[in-house]
Amino acid sequence: MTATTGQTALSVSQINKQAGDLLGQVFGTVEVIGEIAEHKRAASGHHYFALKDDSAQLRCAFFRGHAMRSRHSPREGVEVVVTGRLGIYAARGAYQLIVESIAPAGEGRLAAEFERLKQRLAAEGLFAAEAKRPTPTLPRHIAVISSDTGAAIHDVRVTLARRLPLARVTLFPVRVQGAESAAELRRAVAGLATGDYDVALIVR
Repeated sequence: MTATTGQTALSVSQINKQAGDLLGQVFGTVEVIGEIAEHKRAASGHHYFALKDDSAQLRCAFFRGHAMRSRHSPREGVEVVVTGRLGIYAARGAYQLIVESIAPAGEGRLAAEFERLKQRLAAEGLFAAEAKRPTPTLPRHIAVISSDTGAAIHDVRVTLARRLPLARVTLFPVRVQGAESAAELRRAVAGLATGDYDVALIVR
């Protein structure tokens, strides 16, 4: 087919494919944050949903192969960060994001905060090999910082009774979740300096 300008006209399929390829080349792999809406899971295992914010939305396709490898699945109303590549679904001429992975929106922030904390502690020399004490093979006195109820402390007691039956165990009971837990953990760790403990376990 020839256009009136003398140039060869592109078919609809061709223009959609070229536009999709161009989107992928220009943007590459992107991360987009938004809330999942209109989620549908097809019988094929593919997921289709919209990622939206207060004023816009982006259609997303999360194909079965990537979805099976993902730690997280799309859930309606959840704010997430999706990683993928922009493209065009040629059959409809629809602009969309081909999702490769999905994670809760706070996960990346928490990982970044954890990495910054590690770097700060490393700069203070707290991870230096010369600052570490060798762990005794047969500790005589073990401090355990944990909740005094629940499965965790039960498992610790059972394991220590089996593997180190002669060891003395001192429990520092603390809350391991909630608003007061951080302060209680700090006080318990500070209290280790007052005893003759060979090792300390912080258990949750």
